[in-house]
This record gives sequence, structure tokens and C-alpha cells, in this order.
Amino acid sequence: MPKGAITKVAVLKAIAEYDALGRSEFLAKYRFNEARSYLLMHKGREYDSKAIAGVAHKWDHGRALLPEEFSGGKDHAAAWLKRAGFEVKAVKNPDWARDEIILACDLVMANGWRGLAVNDPRVNELSGLLQLMPIHAEADRNEKFRNLNGVARKTFDISTRHPDYQGKPTNGGALDIQVLHEFLARPAEMTEVAQLIRQGINVGDLQALPLDDGEDPDDYSAPEGRLLMSRHKRRERNKGLRKKKIAAVLKQGGTLTCEACGFHFERVYGDRGSGYIECHHVVPLHQAGEGRTKLSDLALICANCHRMIHRRAPWPTPGELRITVEFRRASSLNDPDSITQQQSSITLPADPVLLFDEDGRMFILHDSALAEDLIESEDEFREGYDGYGRPVRAQGDPGHVTLELVATEAQDSELRAHVQLYYSVFATRHPTRIPPQETDLAAFIRAVAEDWVEE
Repeated sequence: MPKGAITKVAVLKAIAEYDALGRSEFLAKYRFNEARSYLLMHKGREYDSKAIAGVAHKWDHGRALLPEEFSGGKDHAAAWLKRAGFEVKAVKNPDWARDEIILACDLVMANGWRGLAVNDPRVNELSGLLQLMPIHAEADRNEKFRNLNGVARKTFDISTRHPDYQGKPTNGGALDIQVLHEFLARPAEMTEVAQLIRQGINVGDLQALPLDDGEDPDDYSAPEGRLLMSRHKRRERNKGLRKKKIAAVLKQGGTLTCEACGFHFERVYGDRGSGYIECHHVVPLHQAGEGRTKLSDLALICANCHRMIHRRAPWPTPGELRITVEFRRASSLNDPDSITQQQSSITLPADPVLLFDEDGRMFILHDSALAEDLIESEDEFREGYDGYGRPVRAQGDPGHVTLELVATEAQDSELRAHVQLYYSVFATRHPTRIPPQETDLAAFIRAVAEDWVEE
């Protein structure tokens, strides 16, 4: 029996039997419980949607579906009835989505990590904003969707989960706790995310974004939520921008190779792959407002690497993913000579290199190959980081010092701490100099190198 293949006539016959028997007897006869999520609306009356959908199968296929054979939710009974032309309404409101919790958490943080009362004007403003968001379909909302009581209660669900709260927490969910800890770990970034969502909804930019494009949501992970992720994907799929990026690369003598793994579509697929490659928007979601996208914001990347970047947050840059790819290739090769060659390329630091002595002074090597000429001994510097933030060390006898990588993983927080110390101690004589603010680590390193002045 094809589940869900029910006609309007069959549904009307099920409704007629429901009316004739009465609710209790009808549900008992077919062993259904009362509807918990959706109700069927017909001629001003409410009907248990799952029971009606299940019994309608009797008239179209010879027997009613058993309750355990399907669900009453939006993927089964509710969807089948809508497809047959009937109105279905939600009994309870959908769970809060990450985007909504981000806005609520931002409000709680601004209120000193305290919940807000129902009559607080900020609760009223957030309630109105949430009702404009396109995350939940109108059919999945009831008349109490994100009303003042619900919004105020959510602020207490968040505030009572704060580590400093001493009382008993209210009934929050796992996602509330997750978003709360993201705000505690990255308050500036998450505040920017909330501002971008709020701004996008207020100006209408995020009110009509298509959120379901048929792709598995497990393939994409973004702590910034679905709305900013959808805008990110829309920019990446802009055909005009992609064509301009490809033309700019070719004009400069470049090739259409993946910046992460080196894959070249035409070399593998011939004419079928000629001129093809995807674009990845490298600006972090919490920074990517609705401003104009620059070609420098786009990286050329193959479909596999693109999915791997998006699969789990925090997203690596194409350069960071390239390090992983090269390391994995080297470790999987069986030829000792190839392993040595691959490992050699991996252990070469990327330019520019930032070096710090034991007093915290910073020195920049724009070409790591010059280490032999510029570094007198291997203990001249205490810490060093290459252009991807990977730790480096000097080795060799005086006059023959070279730089090599200590690890393949970037050390973001350690590097930024060294740079902050340098600016706070040694750059104060230049009052106009402040530490760069780039969130992307490679961009941050380039900005530091460009700002550095030899003391």
C-alpha cells in the first residue's frame, strides 16, 4: 500500500465516519490517540489529523493504516492532508530554532544575564521580530506563536542556565545551553551574529530566504544559524560572481584548480569539466553583512572540499584544509621517497612568519627562506608562527638556521595573545597603531605583517 496516496474523496469519507461515530468511538475503533501536533480543519470543525489520514487509506487502498505505521507530523499525516487540499493547523508551536535562540540569548546577555519580564519593551520587540522570521511555516504556528509569555519564558530558560546562576533552572532545552556557551566563549562574534540576523529581518533581506533547498542539513554546520547560512549559500551560488571570479583568475594567469586539494576539473573530465569550479565565500558568517561581495572574498574550490569546509564548525579556510589534505596524502603513501618529499613540503612554513623573542618583541619574515641569513641562532626566538598560524621553530647551527613546522594545527589563541602583548608593550610609541581585528587567522597574520614596523 502506498502510504500517503489518499484522495480528497477518501478523506471526506473518513470525516463522515468520524462525525457519525463521534470522536471517542472513532479513535477507539482504529486505535488512534488524540492528535498532539496537528488538527484537520473542515467546515469550522477540528479533527484528529493522524486518525483521519490513516482511515482515509481504507477507502483508497482497502484498509486503514495502523497508528504505528506512520506519524502525525508534518512529514506524514499533515503533509498528506495538505496535499489533498485540506487545511491543517498546529496544536503546539514548533521548537525554538538556533537563530531564534541567538536573538534571545543576545537580549539576555545585554540584560546582565538576567531574564526579562513579559512587560519589558524589549520582549515585545523581539516577539514581533521572531514572527517575521521565515524559519517556521505559517501552518506550523498557532495563535500563541512566540507571544510575549513565550519569549519572556525563553529568556529565563537561558539565564537560569548561566554558570553563575545559583537557583533551579527552568525548562530549557539542550540547544539553549549550547547557544549560551557559544555566547560565553565568543561574546563579540555571537553579538555580531545577532546584529546581522536582526538587521536582515528588519530590512527584509532575511525574511524570504529559501531555507529548504533539498540538501541534507547534516552536510552544513553553522553556529550562526540557518538564515545567515542560507545567505552565505546564495552568495556562493551567484552565477555572475562565479563567472567574474573565474575570469579574474584566468586573466592573472592562474588556473581553475581547487585551492584546498589541487583538483582540476578539465584535467580529469576533459571538455566536460572545462571552465568549471565552485566558489566558497571565505568571509566568516558573523562578519558577512549585506554589503557588496568582493572577488577577493571568494575562493575557487572543488565540490568535495566545499562540503568538507561546511560540514563542521568552525569552518577551516581553504589554506587550512589544504594542510590537512597534504598531511593525509603524505601519511597514506607507501613509497618512502614520496613520503619524504610530501613531508618536506608540509614542514615548510607558509609566509609570512611571525617570530617573538623572550621579551615579547615581534619580528616578521616575509620570506622564510631568508631565515639562514637573518636568524643568528636557533634560540634567538622563543615562539614563532607561520602564515597559517602553525607553530614553527628555528633549528641548525649559527649561520645555517632554518625554520620548520612544529605541528600542523593552527594555534589561534596563542598567536593572538603574543600579538596583543606586542602591541600593548612595544607598539605604544606609535599611538595610531592598534592590533588588527580580522577574525580569519590567515587574514589576521597578513594584516599584522603589513602593519609591523621594525624597531
